[in-house]
Amino acid sequence: MSLRPNWLKKIDQRYSTDHNKDIQQWLNLVVSEINNPYASQETCFQIKRELFEFMCLLEDLYEDLPTFGKQEVEWEKQRLYNKLKKRNNK
Repeated sequence: MSLRPNWLKKIDQRYSTDHNKDIQQWLNLVVSEINNPYASQETCFQIKRELFEFMCLLEDLYEDLPTFGKQEVEWEKQRLYNKLKKRNNK
């Protein structure tokens, strides 16, 4: 059972229904272009700047959201665990 309200589901249906997938695809394209050895340094600089601005926007928006206590602590623990696990696998 979805916890999304009906009005939000209607918005999802009008637009893309898989926002995470769209954003992840865009981010993967951005990162691959930055890592492209044939891309100019200026191009890479501009793309990385755009990515930085996107990150700042997300942080600013996230700060204004309500908090969910223990659930958010668990998200942060899982994120840290995944980062450490990834670092140890290198």
